Amino acid sequence: MAVLPFIFKRWFVEEAPIWTGVYPISCGEQNLIRLYGRIAPNYCLHFVLNGSVLYQFNRGPEVHLSRGDMFLSWRGFPFKYSSASPLNPEETKVCWVHLKGPMVIMFLEAMGFSLERTWLRAREPERVEAAFSKMLDMATRNPHILDMEVISILYELAAGCGGTRTPQVQKISIAKRVREFMESEVDSGLNIQQISEVFHISPSTLFLHFKREYGKSPLQVLTEIRMEHAKHLLKETDLSVAEVASAVGFIYPFYFIRKFHNIVGTSPGEYRKPSR
Repeated sequence: MAVLPFIFKRWFVEEAPIWTGVYPISCGEQNLIRLYGRIAPNYCLHFVLNGSVLYQFNRGPEVHLSRGDMFLSWRGFPFKYSSASPLNPEETKVCWVHLKGPMVIMFLEAMGFSLERTWLRAREPERVEAAFSKMLDMATRNPHILDMEVISILYELAAGCGGTRTPQVQKISIAKRVREFMESEVDSGLNIQQISEVFHISPSTLFLHFKREYGKSPLQVLTEIRMEHAKHLLKETDLSVAEVASAVGFIYPFYFIRKFHNIVGTSPGEYRKPSR
């Protein structure tokens, strides 16, 4: 029997519904016939359907995961995973869903994930597997429709996870919500005006929220987020300076280099050199 190594389905929608803070952009299944690893371009939930997986996040220790376990790729951080059975990798199978939205970090944290906990055991693995199956079916049948039914399946998946609570809208300041959005969209190049429009708030009102919450303007916080992510990429990856610039939302590398030097006090190239 032939093995279908990879199934990929995505939703072809120009923009997500304004009534949801997290939504799927693609999903699929794959047999782990090779090693998968890179700097994660977005947030992706994985669920082990069969076999055993070797998973490593941010160059930490490798862990063995089995059927019913879930693991995460976190935007901007390196990760890799492969079959723990190199002689029979086709026996190892995972499904996955890429997530996006201004509340995606809150959603993952409500499921029990964090930067310190990027894998866990699903509390109800059958429920999680069924939700993944429904999501893949809907993306196959209606790739141009991202409606409440699709979002509800995403929450069904989350309910079967191992978090201490199911995802729900929590009381959180607008400044913190916007900051999380800035972090999740660090490579988008969005300016403060565009970010304000996402949250249906004026730039001047957003400025007041940020000054009250952080003592800084939204632009100062956005720039700090971009520079911190740039420093991480320069030290932990082999990306060129131009690629790092793009990864933190700068169209022109020379502008990124000038901004980096002004804030960090040295050029990206000098910062990357190993300390003596």
